[in-house]
Amino acid sequence: MNLKVMFNLFLCFSSASIGHCEVVPSLGVFADYRSMPISVFCTPENGIGMTKTEVEKAVKLRLLANKLNPTDLVNSSSHCLKVDVCLSKGGTAFYLTAYLMKSASSYGANANNSLLLGSMIIPSQNTYDVLGNSTSKSFIIENLNKVLDNFLLDYLESNRVRVMIDYVQKDRFFKREKEFAIGRNVSALQRARDANDTEAVEEIKSLIIYEAEKKGPQLSLP
Repeated sequence: MNLKVMFNLFLCFSSASIGHCEVVPSLGVFADYRSMPISVFCTPENGIGMTKTEVEKAVKLRLLANKLNPTDLVNSSSHCLKVDVCLSKGGTAFYLTAYLMKSASSYGANANNSLLLGSMIIPSQNTYDVLGNSTSKSFIIENLNKVLDNFLLDYLESNRVRVMIDYVQKDRFFKREKEFAIGRNVSALQRARDANDTEAVEEIKSLIIYEAEKKGPQLSLP
């Protein structure tokens, strides 16, 4: 094995090796994160005859394997996975990269130190790429899968944490709302008692118990 081949293999395996997942806030999305529109570029008329259709198939299979739903990119898409497969037209060099893009109208053109690219932005994120040299389609797809795996590790972990934070924040909000509702109704109950309005007293008692049902043990009201 000559030095050139060894160097090319080193580039592939050092860049595309599977790493540890990292929470990257800019990879969080507002929409359903398991729905992933995709946009694929593959150098046309390349030296090994690889097609855009072959790349799209590989990307979709990798997403499905990670329980994501690949869809077509449309104007209403708020985010998408961009995959570029750049192949030499005369030689054997290749460069593979994957990254998340977001809608500028949905997220703002200046969000997260992002790069504006038409109607889409590229938010600041880790680099998911590999540079190598090969004439084998299967070898290139294998390295593309490693690039996608590195991206998906961060993407899935980032959105899992985002959903968890959203859940906690919503749970706290609804708990506060229940407490406020119960407090308001207790005050109304006291006013109804002071006015000797027995019908209103019973109605408010029922409302207080209803508000408290999901908060804990049922209240015992005098």
